[in-house]
Parts: sequence; C-alpha cells; structure tokens
Amino acid sequence: MLPESVDEFSGGELTVPMRWMCADDLADRLMVVADVLPRGSQEYRCGRAALAVTVFVSPRIAEFVTYFDEDQRDYWTRVTSDPDTWHAWASAKLERLTARSRATGRPDPDLTFAEAAWRRLTGTELLLPGRVVGPAPTGDGGSAAGPGRLWLPAWDLGVTIGHLVLHRL
Repeated sequence: MLPESVDEFSGGELTVPMRWMCADDLADRLMVVADVLPRGSQEYRCGRAALAVTVFVSPRIAEFVTYFDEDQRDYWTRVTSDPDTWHAWASAKLERLTARSRATGRPDPDLTFAEAAWRRLTGTELLLPGRVVGPAPTGDGGSAAGPGRLWLPAWDLGVTIGHLVLHRL
C-alpha cells in the first residue's frame, strides 16, 4: 500500500507540489518585503493567495521560482491592475491547466493546491470594516435604518492588495 503522498504515476516516489510551494513562498516574500499589512491578517492572506495564483499561472514561470526579474514584475503588475480582468485571466489559466491534467490522466499536486487557493479566494467574501455604503438592505427591496457595510469578494481584495504590493517593490 502506498502512502497518501505517493501515487502510482510517480513511480513510487514522493510527489511534492514544488511549483505551487515556490509560487506561494514568493508571494509570501513579496508581501513581507512590501510590508503593507500585518502577517496573519485576513487581508494579508487574500493578497498572498492572489499573488500566489498569479505567479503560478503566469507564463515563463520556472519549476522552482525563487526570484523574478523586472519584466516579470511588470507583467504581474499589468495583470493585477484590474481585479475583474485578473479574475477572468486566472480562471481561464486554471481551467486550461485542469484540462491538461485531466487529459494526461495524471493528478497534478501543484494544481490541487492552486485550485484550493482559488476556491478560498472565490468562495469567500469579506466585510470591510468602517465602509459605510448607505442603508443596509432588508431583503424585501427596502432598506433598514442602520448603515450598510461593504462585502467584497476575497479575490477582489486580494488582487488589489497584490497590485499595491507589486508597486511597493
């Protein structure tokens, strides 16, 4: 019986998601160097995940990413400049990678982690503190007397933070 981290496609060797781990590590280092948010905050996690997905699906990405050049930073800055465009771009890239993985019939451990980060980003909304946007909706088309709050998709906030981080470098 093979341990969970070994599959029949790896020839019995340990399958380690090095490409994802390197992308995630680089994203974390970028967040730390830019120093725009406290580590461990929800906003930090959103920015890190969005940057990690950006690095992972980018062209010219090496198997082991430990550094990047100015051209790569400029590319990431361009793709993160508009959250909606980034969302469509990253989604299409991940879909292509998923299709390629299915076509080979071999599970891709890197893609598994990237998809998990994507699900967290797209499946989470954050309540932005102190952002009053008018009366809160009551559900019947009316509005309550109290102030409303702005809910923002995690990917939207993460891309905005990631873009800011890239500008701070």
